[in-house]
Amino acid sequence: MNRFKAWLAHINLSGGTTALLVLICAVLAVVLDLVGPRAQLPFLLGGILVSLLIGALVSASLATEKKAQKAKLSMELDTWEHVFENATEAIVLADAERKILRVNPAFGRLTGYSALDVVGKTPGLLRSSRHNEQFFAAILSQLAAVGFWQGGVWQKRKSAEEFFSMVSVLGVKGRDGKTHRYVYLMSDVTEQRQRTDDFAQFAYQDILTGLPNRYLLHDRLANAVEVARRDKNPLALMFIDLDRFKVINDSLGYEVGDLLLIETARRFKQVLRGSDTLARLGGDEFVILLPEAGGIGSVTDIAEELNQVMAPPMQVKGRDIHIGASIGIALYPRDGESALALMKNADTAMYRSKAEGPNGFRFFDHAMNASAVERMELESALRRALQRKEFVMHYQPKINLSTGQNAGAEALIRWISPEHGPVAPSDFIPLAEETGLITKIGDWVLDEVCRQLAEWRDKGIAPQQVAVNVSARQFLDERFSEKVVLILEKYKLEPSSLELELTEGTMMANPEAAVKQLLRLQALGVVVSVDDFGTGYSSLTYLKRLPIGTIKVDQSFVRSVNADDDNAAIVAAIQGMAEALGMTTVAEGIETEAEEDHLRESGCTYGQGYHYSKPLSVEDFERWMAERNQAFGSKPV
Repeated sequence: MNRFKAWLAHINLSGGTTALLVLICAVLAVVLDLVGPRAQLPFLLGGILVSLLIGALVSASLATEKKAQKAKLSMELDTWEHVFENATEAIVLADAERKILRVNPAFGRLTGYSALDVVGKTPGLLRSSRHNEQFFAAILSQLAAVGFWQGGVWQKRKSAEEFFSMVSVLGVKGRDGKTHRYVYLMSDVTEQRQRTDDFAQFAYQDILTGLPNRYLLHDRLANAVEVARRDKNPLALMFIDLDRFKVINDSLGYEVGDLLLIETARRFKQVLRGSDTLARLGGDEFVILLPEAGGIGSVTDIAEELNQVMAPPMQVKGRDIHIGASIGIALYPRDGESALALMKNADTAMYRSKAEGPNGFRFFDHAMNASAVERMELESALRRALQRKEFVMHYQPKINLSTGQNAGAEALIRWISPEHGPVAPSDFIPLAEETGLITKIGDWVLDEVCRQLAEWRDKGIAPQQVAVNVSARQFLDERFSEKVVLILEKYKLEPSSLELELTEGTMMANPEAAVKQLLRLQALGVVVSVDDFGTGYSSLTYLKRLPIGTIKVDQSFVRSVNADDDNAAIVAAIQGMAEALGMTTVAEGIETEAEEDHLRESGCTYGQGYHYSKPLSVEDFERWMAERNQAFGSKPV
C-alpha cells in the first residue's frame, strides 16, 4: 500500500487529472453496486488501473504543453533582450516613480551617460534649459491621463551639448490598473530639426539679403494693422523701387546686381528703428513697415533719410555705381484700413514718385487711383502699339549756329493711340522702360530712321545727319553694335549719317561697359553724342576716356542763358571742356534770338529748339529743309 501511494505521488497528477479520477471512481462505485459480490473485485481493480492510465496520459500531455509555453516565453525574453541591446534608439526602463532601472547601449551612445551614471536617477537629468517647468508638467499630465506621450524635446548630453530628441514615453500598467513601469524611447533628430528650421527660414526670409520676404511681411503687416486698429495708432507703409537698377543688372550681370541689393538693404537698415520691418519682395522692390509711425512729418523725415543714404555711389567690384530709390507711402487709416489696400496704394504712390524723377518720394492721394488704372490701360495699349503700327517718327531740325544752315535733325518718336489719342513721350517712354518694351521700340525706331534716311538719299534731299535716342537697355546690350551694323548694311547707309544720342546717366550707370560699346561704334564710324549733359553724374575722369563726338547742353542751362549769369557760366564751362576734349556742342531748347546770339558768341557749334522749328512730320520736315536750304544754302550730302 505504501508503495502504491509513493507511485501515485511520483506521477504528480494535476488538478484536472485528479478530478477525472474522482469521476471514474464514482462511476466504478455505481457499477460495483450493480454487479454481484463475486465480480466487484475484478471491476474495482480494472477501474483503478484504467483511471491511473488515463491520468498518466493526461499528465504527460499537460507537462509537454507547459514545457512548450516555458520555451516560448524564454524565446520571447531572449528576443526582447536582443532588441533592447541592439536597438538604434535609446531605451530607458523606469519604475513607477520614473527612477531608471535599465538603459540600453544606444542610450550611452546618444547621451554619453553609462548605466552606472543613471540607474536610480530620473530621465530629468537630461533636461535642457530651453524648456520651462510648464512644458514638463504638461507631459506628466498627459501621461497620467492617457498613459502615453510623444514629441520633440531639447535634451542635454553628459558633455552639456544640447541636441533635439524625438521622445516616446509609455506607461505599463499591472493587473491592478496602476502604472508600474515606464518605457522611454529616444532618438537624435537634430539634423532633421535643423532642416525644418532652414526650410521655415527660407519660407519666410529672402535668401539674398536675409530680410523678411513677402510672406513674412504680409503676416507682420496684417498683425500691425490689427494692433493699429485696436490702439488707434498711425501706421505707415513704404513701397520702394530702385532707380536704374534693371539697366545695371542687365548690363553688369546678376552678381553685381545682387551686391547692389545687399548694399541697399544695409543702407536702409541704418535709417530704421528696431521695431520697423524692412522686407524685400523680389527683384529691386523693397517694403518698409513703420508701426507707430507718428505724424506725416516723422514719416517724411524717414523718407528723406532713405533717399540721402542712397545718394552716394555704391562701390562694387571697383566700380562707382549710382542708383536711387523711388518711394511711395501709404498711411493707415487714411489711405486704407487693410493690408491689401495699403500695399496697393503705396505701390501706386511709388509709381507716381518714379514718374516725377529718381530718388524721391510721394504720399498717396486718392486721385492716384484713377492714374493707376489709366497707367494699366496705357501699358496694355503700348504692348499692342508696335503690332498696330501706331508709332510715327518726327524730326526736329538742327542748325549750324555760325551759318544758319540745316545741319541735320533729331528723330523723335510719337505715338498716336486709337484709344488714348496722341500720347506724350514723357508718358509712354518711362512706361516702356519699366516694362522692358523700350528695347523693341528702340529697335523699331533705329530701323525706321535708317529706312527714312535711305529714302531721302534716293530722293537727293537727305539731311547731313540724323540723331537717334538710344535707351540704356539698348545701348548696354552687347549685341547692340552688331544690330547697328546690320541695319546700316540693310539700307546701304554711310555710318556717318547716323548719330546715336545717349543720356549721361546711361553711360555713367556702367562706364566700363559704355567705353567698350563706344569703341565698337567708333570703329564703325558712327557718331555718338551725350544728351542732357550736366544733369546727371558726369565724371571728367570717365568723360575723357569716352570716344564721344558731341555734347548736348541741356535746355535747362540754355533757357535765358543771355540773362542768367549762372546758366551763362555753366554753358561757358561746358563749352570750354568740350573744346579741350575735341568735341562739338549742341545747345538744346533755344527759343529766342537772344539765346541764339549768346550761344553763338560762346562758341557753341549747333543749336536746336522751337526758335527754329518744333518736331515735324516727314512731309513737313521735307518742306522745311527745302525752305531752309533756299534761304541759307546747303552743304552737299
